[in-house]
Amino acid sequence: MRLRGGCGIFWAMNGDAKQPARTTPQIDWLLPREHGAYVQLLAPLLTAVWVVHGRLPSVALACATLAAFLGHEPLLVHLGQRGKRAQRAAGPRALRQAMVLAVLSLVLGVAGLAQASRETWLLAGAALAVTALLVPFVVARKEKSLAGTLVAATALSAAGLPVALAGGAAPAFVYGSFAVWVLTFAMATWAVHAIKARALARGASLRGGLLASAGSLLVLAAAAALAEKGEIPAWVAWALAPGCLSAAALAPAPLTPRRMRAVGFALAAATVAALAVMVAASP
Repeated sequence: MRLRGGCGIFWAMNGDAKQPARTTPQIDWLLPREHGAYVQLLAPLLTAVWVVHGRLPSVALACATLAAFLGHEPLLVHLGQRGKRAQRAAGPRALRQAMVLAVLSLVLGVAGLAQASRETWLLAGAALAVTALLVPFVVARKEKSLAGTLVAATALSAAGLPVALAGGAAPAFVYGSFAVWVLTFAMATWAVHAIKARALARGASLRGGLLASAGSLLVLAAAAALAEKGEIPAWVAWALAPGCLSAAALAPAPLTPRRMRAVGFALAAATVAALAVMVAASP
C-alpha cells in the first residue's frame, strides 16, 4: 500500500489513484506532478491580485512566480530526480524548458519589482529564501515528509506577499492573508500526515489524528480570541475557520487510502472558502 501525491496538504488529492507506468515520457511539456501544489500557489496569488485590482506590477510578479513553479518539474527531470529513464529520455528537452521558464520568470520578476518599494524587495527576497530551504529536501528526496511539506506550504504561501505589496495592498491585509494561508496549509498538512500514518499502519493509534485535530482547534480558538480583543482583524479568524475545522474533523476520521482523494478535495473546498472570505474582506 502506498500513498502518493504532491506537495503540501493537497498531496492527499492524488490519494491511492493508480499512477501511469514509468515508461519513456511522451508529453511535450513537463508539468509539475503535485496537483495540489497548484491550489496552494494559486490561492495566495489570486488573493493578492484580487485585492490590488489586478495592477500590472502584481500581475507581473504573479506570472513570474507561476513560471518559476512550472519550471520545477523540468528541472527535476533534468537533474534525474524523476528517475534515470526520464532523465535519459527527456533530459535535454527538460533543460530547455527549465531555461525558458527561468528567463521568463526573471524578466517578469524584474518588471514587477522595477518600481517596487524596498519592503516589497525584502519580501520577495524572503519568499525566495524560504523556497531555497526546499532544496535539501528535494536532494534528499524528502520533500513529501512532514517537514518538507510544511516548508513547501510556507514557501507557496509567501509567494503572495510581494505580489500584494507591489500592487499597493495595505500591510495589514498582506500579512494577515499570509498568516491565514500558512496556518491553513500547515494544519491541513498535519491532518493529512496523521491520516496517512494511520492508513499505512493498520491498527495504529488515533493519537496522531487527535493531536492534529486539537492543534487545529487551538489555532482557531487563539485567532478568535485575538480577534475578539481587536489585536487582529476579525476576517483573519473567519478565513481560518474553514481550513481549521476541516482539518480538525478529518484528522481523526477512520479513513482508508481509497478516500484520500476525497480528503484532498474537501481541503481544497476549505481553501476556496477561505479565499472567498478574504476577497469579501478586501477593501
